[in-house]
Parts: sequence; structure tokens; C-alpha cells
Amino acid sequence: MKKRIMICIAACLMMNAAGANGKEGDKVSESSSNKLEENAANVECRRAKLEESEPNVINIRTTDEVRYAKAANINTNEGISEGKAESIRAKWEECEWKGKDIRAKLEESEGNSNDIRPKWESSEGNAKDIMANEGKSIPYANKSRENQEESIHKAERQRIESSEFLPDGVPGEGWLTAMLNKGIEKAMKNGKGAEEKQQAEGKKGKASEEKQQTEVKNGKVSDEKQIASPIKYGRNISDYISAPKFGGYFIGKYSWTDKTGAHGGDGFSQRMIRLYVDGTILKDFKYRLQAQVNNSSFHMKDYFIEWSHWKELAIKMGQYKRAFLFENLCNPWEIGLGDNAQLIRKLAGMSDYCGEPSGNGGRDQGIQLQGDLFPSKRDGHRFMHYQIQLMNGQGINAGDQNRHKDWIGTLQVQPIRDLFFGVFGWTGNYVANGVTVDRKRWAVGGRYEHNDWSARIEYAHHHGHKISEYIPSTKDFSGRGRADGWYATMGMPLNKWLKIYVKYDAYRDQADWSTLCTMYSLVPNLQIHRNLRLQLQYNYVHDRQGTDHDYHEIWAETYVRF
Repeated sequence: MKKRIMICIAACLMMNAAGANGKEGDKVSESSSNKLEENAANVECRRAKLEESEPNVINIRTTDEVRYAKAANINTNEGISEGKAESIRAKWEECEWKGKDIRAKLEESEGNSNDIRPKWESSEGNAKDIMANEGKSIPYANKSRENQEESIHKAERQRIESSEFLPDGVPGEGWLTAMLNKGIEKAMKNGKGAEEKQQAEGKKGKASEEKQQTEVKNGKVSDEKQIASPIKYGRNISDYISAPKFGGYFIGKYSWTDKTGAHGGDGFSQRMIRLYVDGTILKDFKYRLQAQVNNSSFHMKDYFIEWSHWKELAIKMGQYKRAFLFENLCNPWEIGLGDNAQLIRKLAGMSDYCGEPSGNGGRDQGIQLQGDLFPSKRDGHRFMHYQIQLMNGQGINAGDQNRHKDWIGTLQVQPIRDLFFGVFGWTGNYVANGVTVDRKRWAVGGRYEHNDWSARIEYAHHHGHKISEYIPSTKDFSGRGRADGWYATMGMPLNKWLKIYVKYDAYRDQADWSTLCTMYSLVPNLQIHRNLRLQLQYNYVHDRQGTDHDYHEIWAETYVRF
């Protein structure tokens, strides 16, 4: 209760105090309001000035931002320029190092050129022939490694075929003959060096002699003091004759057949052993000697010399291949099969239809003109080739039996490099046992050899009788006096050591369907080394003339180049 009374008294006292001070408060509030209004006016004035100054500040800020952006760009460009300068400097230093390497290689190549030049001159003497027949040379970069090595070996062994249309007549040197050839080249090189030294000394001695003779004439020395001129021996051999290139190979064979009466085939046999040597004389004359052994039989296959100063005209004389059919011109290593096609054996002079002895190898003796015409402006290959032969007509190692000669010729075109088409003709006769039979033949064909791919297709027709068809009692001939044949073969490389050939081969002994003999062949070739090839051949034969119309054959052959 006391508390409540005290609170009421305090409230009354406060109200009185507030009434006394009311008048003074009114005076103070009026003064304060005047000051507040004055301050508000100042604030408005300052706000107006601030709003007026804000665009300038924004412009200044924008200008500063632009300046900062330009400064950043300048720094960036300077960094890029410095980076480019560093890159240019690095490339320049790299070029300097490469220049030093190139200079060193050039100096090294200049040092080796003295060794390379005599080898090149002694190897062929005609670099254009090698380039034309290899591809073939500039395309080294596009060939596989094994084809490059084969091309190098071909250039080293000195290809003497004067025409790019002709395949290699021999497969080149082997491991043993390569060592022999290198020894001969080295000996000839040393002999050349000695001769050059002797010639230089001779020239020096001659100059000294001429000087001394002048002095004698002038009375400065007596005749007794004169020095005799040195004796000169021979000529500069490398300018006149190349190092001969030797080569050799053998082919061994195993054959099996289920033909009735064949007793299972010949079994193991020696198909051939060949030795050869070729080279050049006076750069324009090319020669070859080639001998063959079959079991106990030894005979010469080739011997010829050919003048080939011009690509457009070359003259050959001796014993060599007949220019009839593409496959006849191939050596056994290039054919890809265990034997030639039937029409090659019968109509190109292997075991000739007329009755020539077997083993002639499609060769004869005589004289030949040949040439390559119309070089391409793009790659230099020749578009046309011709061959004209005048031959005895009696085969190898035999003289002529009458005054008549055989004319053989071919005209070939090469629309693109390594693709050949040709027509062939042959007219003549053959004489045996006093009986003369005609040989009138023609053929057409094509051949393709590129990057280890091979293809050949040919047809040939013959008109003339066989010696065996002569009937002494009537002095007439039996049979139709006709024959023809055709074949197609393709070689497909599967990898660097395996190449498979397939072949379709047909021959009609009397040019009618009753005498048709057809052979289908599958032939894998395993080239496991440059000088070693293994070959397996399967033949299915359908012979309408034989007692056993259908039979099978298996041949296994080994090719060794030594």
C-alpha cells in the first residue's frame, strides 16, 4: 500500500515539472527546426553537386578501364612477340644444325663419290638402260624393301638386255658367284689404278723428255744424258670392258602322278644346272655365254654378242631365244611354275611340234635387229618395241640343213609402264632325215609385271606337219597339219616370302576339240631367301586323247642360286 502511495506522489511531481518547462521547450524546438531546415538545404545542394560530378567519375573510370585493357593487350602482344621470337630463334638454330648435318653428309658423299663412280662405270656404262628397265629406278621409294633389294641386285649384276620389253635372260648372281664377281671387280679396279699411275708417270716422263730434247737442241746437254721414254702397257680397261658377271643356279625336281602306265612319275630328277657369264665391251657391245647340264648331257644354251649403241636399233648375232611368245623369253626363275605352258613347249621350240630335239629351250642361231621406239615424256618408258630375226631353223648347236631361213618377228606396245601387248609371227621350215616340214605360226598375247604381281595370257596357232607324220610310201603326211593352244596365268604375292600362281593351260594337237589337253595348276612359291626358292605344284589334267582322260600330278622343285 505504501509503495502505491509513493508512486502516485512521484508522478504528480513530474507532471508539474513538465508544465513549468513547456514554454522553454517550445522556444528550443523552434530554433532546432530552423537549423534542421538549413541543414537539409545544404544537403540538397551537396547532393546536386554529387549528381553533377558522378558522370565525370564514370567517364574517368571508363577511361581508366580502357587504359587498363590496352595495357593488358600490349602486355599480351609483347608476350606473343617474345614467344614468336623464341620460336624463330629455335627454328633458326635447328636450321643451323641441319645445315651442319647436310654439309657433313655432302662432304661425306663427295668423299664416297670417287669410289661410287668407278663402280657405276664398270657395272653398266649406261645408267639410262638400268633406270628404264628397273622402273623403275626413281620409284624405289614406293617399292617394298625386298623389291628394292632385288632392284639393287639387278643393277649390280649388270643387266645386258638392251630392251626394256625383254625380261631378264638369266636370274643373276648367287652367293658364290657374287664373291667371284667382287674379286674380279676389285682386281680390275686395282689394275686400273696401276695403269692410271703408270700413265701419269708416262706423261711426266714425256714432258721431261721433251724438255730434255729441247735442251739438247740448244746444246745444253749431251745425247748420252737423255732419258728413254717409259714403255706403256695396255689401255684404260674400265673405259673399254666391264668386269664380267658370273652366275649359276640349279633346279631339282620330284614328280608324282596317278596316270595309268606312268608308274607313279619320274620321282627325283635333276631338271637343270646352268652356268653363265655376261658383260660389255667398248660399252656398246654386250655378250653372254650360258651352258646347261641335264643329268649327263652338257650343251651350250646361249652365246651371242650384241651391238646396242642406240635404243632404237640393236644388232645381235649368235644363239639366243626365238622372239616368239612372251613366256618363251622368260628364264625359269621368272616363270613361277614348274614348267612352261604346253603351247610354249610345242610351238616356241622347247620340244617342238615339228620334231626338233627336246632341250632346245626355244632357241636358234642367227642374226636379229631390235629396238625400242617413242619414249614417254612423263616417265621415259618406250611405247613400242620390234624384233626381226633371221634364223637357221634347226635349233641350238646345229647347222642349217637347207638354203632356206626362218623369219621370226614381233611388234609390241607398252601403253603404261610394265604392261605389254604383242603380236608374233614365224615362217620357215624344219629338216630332219631328208624330210622338210613347214612352220607357219602366229600368236597374240599380253604380259604384266609390277610390284611382284604377274599376269600372262597368250594364244598361238600353227600350220604345218610333223616329221613323224610323214609316210614314205606315199610321200605324204597324215594328220591335219594344224595345232593351237592358249593359257592364262596369274601370280599373286601374299607376303614378302609367299607368292601363289594359278594357271589354266589348254593345247590342241590337231587344232580340234578331240585332241584337247587341259591342265589346271595351283603353284605356291616360297621365296625364303634371295638365293633359295621352294615350289610345290598341283596339276589336274584332262586329256581327251590319252587312255587315262583324267589324272593328277604333284611336282616339288627347289631353286638354288649359287
